Amino acid sequence: MASPVVNLLDGYPQAEGAKWGAVADVTGPTSYATGGFTLSAVSFGMSQIEYAAAGIGSVGTHSYIVRAPNASDLPSATITVMAFLTSSGAQVTAATDLSASHFRVFARGI
Repeated sequence: MASPVVNLLDGYPQAEGAKWGAVADVTGPTSYATGGFTLSAVSFGMSQIEYAAAGIGSVGTHSYIVRAPNASDLPSATITVMAFLTSSGAQVTAATDLSASHFRVFARGI
């Protein structure tokens, strides 16, 4: 299974006061695991993520949400991204190949 690929946009991460912000294009994994896949803070140029958001994939058939740890666990060294079918809202089934789907993630952290 190929892991998701995170490509930071030019100029990121950027300092935002005492915090860092980053925007990245993410390519989905070749085999989705039920419950989502993990992205590391390091891939966004940070050590810990305090907030992250994702959107609709490039092919338009999937939407992505970031499932953050409990507030008491933030900041976190990882975030979990879950994929859903835009047509039904159902979570993508296990082993679905998402490598043709690209989506953008905004992350803020330290």
